[in-house]
Amino acid sequence: MEGWPVTERFLGARLDQLLLKQRVVAENIANANTPGYKRKDVTFPAELERAGARLPVWRTHPEHLPVSAPEGGPRVVVDSTTVMRNDINNVDVEKETASLAQAQILYNALVEQLNRGYKRISLAVREGRA
Repeated sequence: MEGWPVTERFLGARLDQLLLKQRVVAENIANANTPGYKRKDVTFPAELERAGARLPVWRTHPEHLPVSAPEGGPRVVVDSTTVMRNDINNVDVEKETASLAQAQILYNALVEQLNRGYKRISLAVREGRA
């Protein structure tokens, strides 16, 4: 299970980002009929790379290069580039619903991945006792 703590933290960070994404999309859907509302989105593909870079890295040799990571986490940004209706609202409910479903599917897959890792650890512990 070498590397599991790093993988666990990486998956945990991604799950947190997906929860934020789901909250933002739910807010967009809730405001679909609010005049002047601008949809929001979460920037995290680049943020995910940063999260991976922030994970602890052990230098096993003094000549290995040190790793530095940029600061910051996922950000909620307002999409002011589009207009869907005359009242300036730019929420497309179908697009938001698809985005919500995509985030939920990915979230479930990552939870399953975490569960598999925990099961492997549990099996290793049980087998070690026998």
